Amino acid sequence: MALIHTCYRITDVDRSVAFYEALGFQEVGRLPIKDEAVNVFMNQPGDGDMPRLELTYNFGVDSYDVGTGYGHIAITSDDLDGTLAKLAEQGIEPEKPPYSVREGGSRLCFVRDPDDYRIEIIEQPTADCAARSTPRATVCRSPGDSEARARAFQPRARPPTKPPWRARPRRAPPPLSGQSRSTPPGQGCPPRKPRPHR
Repeated sequence: MALIHTCYRITDVDRSVAFYEALGFQEVGRLPIKDEAVNVFMNQPGDGDMPRLELTYNFGVDSYDVGTGYGHIAITSDDLDGTLAKLAEQGIEPEKPPYSVREGGSRLCFVRDPDDYRIEIIEQPTADCAARSTPRATVCRSPGDSEARARAFQPRARPPTKPPWRARPRRAPPPLSGQSRSTPPGQGCPPRKPRPHR
């Protein structure tokens, strides 16, 4: 099995599509569901034909309660400051300035879409991201707090490496019959003196 996409409900198709296009997504298809709803499928460049984000618009519904269980989805950017500057030109501002949850960790921030869903943008200046001009989507979704999750995902300390195997020194073979340990190898006990006859 594999996680292939995330879906949530929206209240305005055009408004939501414009928002996610600003984040680097592109629409790859729409699927009407009779006269009840329409699904809009979106992904990032390089994702292929498989959509990573499904936006469902139910006709006649103009509001949803996000609730306390939903956390966020996450995307990556090779240049967080540049991404935020482009988003600001379209009226999209982060909840607060970029920050790191631990020393030496990646910089990140959150933005909200038109229906108040949170999107985390994580700066990852890798070779893969550097080749892209738009943020890269990931399949990260968690109802928990981002800082607590980051602490939980810190790499675990590995147990100390065992020293390389060493051959044990070979023990001397047991003494042969008529040979003591103190007798030099290859030499037996001196011959016994014959007993005198009575």
